[in-house]
Amino acid sequence: PGRSSQSTEIAPLTGALDILQLSYWSTSPALDNKRDYPRFGRTITSDTAIGSAVVELWVELNLAYGAVLYMNDAYGLGYLEAVLDAARTHNLNNFTEAQLVVKGFPFDAESDEQIS
Repeated sequence: PGRSSQSTEIAPLTGALDILQLSYWSTSPALDNKRDYPRFGRTITSDTAIGSAVVELWVELNLAYGAVLYMNDAYGLGYLEAVLDAARTHNLNNFTEAQLVVKGFPFDAESDEQIS
């Protein structure tokens, strides 16, 4: 499967059956958990690296606040967690500097509701 939301549903079954599941597009860091997804692999980096790069950019731009608009599914939640983890790491390692504050804003792709 391509999407993280599909891979997180199928990977426990393929793992239990000892079948390798290889994804070209699933980037959720949750899929890095080898206890839950023992036979999952991917050909693309997880969002952990992307989250770190986003935080590095925000820090380089001297931003104090960051926002993540994300789809409320496995991919979107994984991306949010990656950015939040990178921000926490930055804040712990740079406690003498201004702390970076990050907030997430979820949305559902199926919803007609406007984001405000």
